[in-house]
Amino acid sequence: MAFSTDRFLCTSIDTEQSNAVTALYQNNPDYWLSIAASAPTASMACQDLVQSVEGKFPKLGIYDAQQVLIGVCFLGRDFLAPHVWHIEFFLVSSALRGSGASAEILAGLEQWIQSQGGQWLRLGCVITDERALRFLSKHGFTDLGLWQGRILRKAVSLQLKWKPLAGGTLNDYFQVVPNDRIGFEA
Repeated sequence: MAFSTDRFLCTSIDTEQSNAVTALYQNNPDYWLSIAASAPTASMACQDLVQSVEGKFPKLGIYDAQQVLIGVCFLGRDFLAPHVWHIEFFLVSSALRGSGASAEILAGLEQWIQSQGGQWLRLGCVITDERALRFLSKHGFTDLGLWQGRILRKAVSLQLKWKPLAGGTLNDYFQVVPNDRIGFEA
């Protein structure tokens, strides 16, 4: 087990859970529709669950009290620099919107990352996902700048965001990850 909250259990997952992840993806297609203008395919879950060497990219499944997979979180540990963690993907079932589930899971995730030595958390949020951008700002993430690239073969723009987990300022973070300063406007 990675961590638990009052209502949820987060634990490592791998390709053995690909059917459950496929069902989660297909029942919650918003992300893929916004990125690629198409629903997720069955093969995406299996591709997403390939583990990396030495646990540098943990894949977590989020389960409710009935042991139903209600979300996933894919991470990068020591991403770009030691003690910097990156949320690659964070999905909670749309059926739980407005229930406080995402906030509860994010708080547990942040505590767990800090217990693993994480000092800073970063992520990229699709700029057209206004709900997610509001959620992240509400939970203490600061904008760093825009990243433009390709995801699922489609050009996208991401708002890079940052949050300290163990104190420290944005300037402290930029000392560790100077490339994130590019495009930053205070």
